[in-house]
Amino acid sequence: MKIERANRKDITQLKELWNEVFNSGKTFINDFFDIRWEIDHCYIARDNSNNIHSMIHCLQFSYTREMNTTNVSYIVGAATREKYRNQGLITSLLDFAHKEESQILTLNSNFNPFFERHGFFYSTKNICYPISGNINKPVINDNSDISTIYLNATEKTGSLDRDQYAWKLIRNNCNTIVVEKNNQKAYALIIEDVAFETMCEGIDSAIELKKKLETLNITQVWMPSNSPLANLFTTHPTFIPMGMSNEKNICAGIYIPQQF
Repeated sequence: MKIERANRKDITQLKELWNEVFNSGKTFINDFFDIRWEIDHCYIARDNSNNIHSMIHCLQFSYTREMNTTNVSYIVGAATREKYRNQGLITSLLDFAHKEESQILTLNSNFNPFFERHGFFYSTKNICYPISGNINKPVINDNSDISTIYLNATEKTGSLDRDQYAWKLIRNNCNTIVVEKNNQKAYALIIEDVAFETMCEGIDSAIELKKKLETLNITQVWMPSNSPLANLFTTHPTFIPMGMSNEKNICAGIYIPQQF
């Protein structure tokens, strides 16, 4: 099996592999490849008959901490055909990508034990608290721009910069609420009855956000462990691992959200 960089002739095979493994649907896959795919940062395992059986793709991202920006490669689309799994292909692709990219690798993965065994660590953890909301009051979506809140809330610890295509997908598939108190803002991204991402610029906005969530059909609220919102709960939280990185000394504490 040959480990190498993909080329444009491989796109049809890559789409087929993505759909076979993730079952994302042709519309999403075609849009993703047309808008966001960067073939120069895609690495594949190819057999002697030119068939691709495994791939990883490293989207070009950055993270910002205290006004400083650092480039990173965000792994998405790590996939192997079922017949070729447990043969070390993803491990070989990770090693190859790390050499080719020459920068930090990050990801938000459902296969965390695998990546832990290969030198990745959790950059940060979310904490989750139960909340007693009003089951009879649905969330009314707010389409406000919340990018500044995200940056302000994560300025000291750092956060992965939002990819605009991914950001649009997320905002289109969840509800958002925004609150403000004493010139501080906060937001919550909500799917069904879970506020799966909350960001607060300070304690005043955190208090206001908690009050708002308690009036809505919300049963769980997630937040970074250093969020001022965490100071308003007294129950023992559940810890939820977030993004991972292969550079512990550099990325410790950086918030790596789900992008896709």
